[in-house]
Amino acid sequence: MFAMDGKLSTVLSKTMNFLILGALWFLASLPVLTIGPSTLAMVKVIQNWEIENDDTVLKAYVAAFKEYCRTGWLSTLWIGFGILLMMDLIIFYQIDHPIQTLLLSLTGIASFIYLITSVFFFPSFVHQSVRGIQLIKFSFVKAFYNAQTSLSTILIWITGATIIYIMPVLVIAVVVIVNLITFKLYLRSVNS
Repeated sequence: MFAMDGKLSTVLSKTMNFLILGALWFLASLPVLTIGPSTLAMVKVIQNWEIENDDTVLKAYVAAFKEYCRTGWLSTLWIGFGILLMMDLIIFYQIDHPIQTLLLSLTGIASFIYLITSVFFFPSFVHQSVRGIQLIKFSFVKAFYNAQTSLSTILIWITGATIIYIMPVLVIAVVVIVNLITFKLYLRSVNS
């Protein structure tokens, strides 16, 4: 009976940690300019869970968010660039002109490179001491060197985005779960 309570307690504790972390990320991302630092802070808390077995959420998130508000603006620019690529794809898809195929092809290739580099961008920002353009280069090389991990992670992101599209209320849980899986895959590829 006590073993069951212990397992139930562990499951409930982890579930609450996921929901609290998701809520913190969501609230900190509401001012759109802080979406980068809030995402980095979430990945930092996940890193603490995975590497240091530290299951604190609120204190760790607030400390990481403060740190990345000072140093993590590249991540906001990175997300903004991704949004710009997505908007370009939508606009180019709607134009009816002979150049449409060329524009869609070039933007599609750029979007693929952006996505595959993004797989390693946030975990590398938190886990490595690489910053700036070196971070983008490092993420790009790692992504292509570990193509299987990169493509698997992108499929997980697409699945998460589909779930959020169907049931937006699940964003708080899905974002944390997707980032946890992404970080675990990142650690596996870096450690191998």
